[in-house]
Order: sequence, then structure tokens, then C-alpha cells
Amino acid sequence: MQKAMGPNTGTTFYVTLPIAPLSLHDEIIETKNSEISDLTESLRLSGLRILVAEDERDARDFIKLFLESNGARVNVVKNGLLAWKELNDMPEAFDLLLSDIGMPEMDGLGLITKIRSSENPEVANLNAVALTAYAYTSDRVKALKAGFNNYVSKPVDGEELLTILEMYLPETSL
Repeated sequence: MQKAMGPNTGTTFYVTLPIAPLSLHDEIIETKNSEISDLTESLRLSGLRILVAEDERDARDFIKLFLESNGARVNVVKNGLLAWKELNDMPEAFDLLLSDIGMPEMDGLGLITKIRSSENPEVANLNAVALTAYAYTSDRVKALKAGFNNYVSKPVDGEELLTILEMYLPETSL
């Protein structure tokens, strides 16, 4: 009997993975659980209200989960237009904007330009951090000149992001 070959005929892979002895496995789990407890006890962003503008769903969901697990209250939107609408509808609701630069409909540079030229001082003076894959020095300079207060490049280092965002904690949270 001859097997069919070519596109759409399928492939089978076999993988053998070693498993740690049970006692070592339990030690690893205990260590991980204590590390998680340590993290949840230090809610570094407690009290910080953040609006996140990010067009990629996975990144948006991850950032929201990461920030909330560190104590922040987070609203997420998928582009600059929706962020602009949120800020104009509820300017008092946010302490900080965390925005991707490259987004459809209105990118982060367009958003920060609108924010900085707003007639509403709560909107115009909102702290804003660019979060972007554009990692060249010229990109950083462009974002800062456009009006972002700070800049974090992707892939994001969690400790770096937390350290930067802590700078924008409301006075009452310190």
C-alpha cells in the first residue's frame, strides 16, 4: 500500500519529554507558589489607574493581566481613536496612558499629539508612556518630542515597566 505524499496529507511527530522525580517536582511547585505569594503581597502599582492603548489582542490581554496583578486598575482599548474617546468621556478616570505607537486608525504619536493639544487640562497634562516595538534611539526621541513622558520598548522587561510606572503613582499611594 502506497502512502499519499504532498500538501494536506498530514504529518505525525513523536516527542518524548523527561519528567522530574516527584520529590523534585514538589520542590519546584513549592518554590513557584512562594514566589507568586511574594509578588501578590507587593502590589507595586496599587492605586494607579491606567488606560492602555494596544492594537494586538494578546499583548493587550497580557499587559492588562500583568498590570492588574501588580495592583493597577486598567482599561484597555485597541487603538488611539478609542483611547481619545475614553479620555474625553472620563478624563478624571486615569492617572496614566500606556500606549503602543504603531496602531491602526490613530497611532500613538497621533494620540499623544491630540492629548497634548487638548483644551481640557486633565487630558492635556495626563502622564503618558509609549510602549512600542520601535526600539531605535530615533524612535524614542520622536516619541518623547511628540509628548510622551517616557518610553518602554518591546519585548517588555516587567521590572523595567514596573519601575517606570511607579514614577506615576498618585501621591496618596506612596
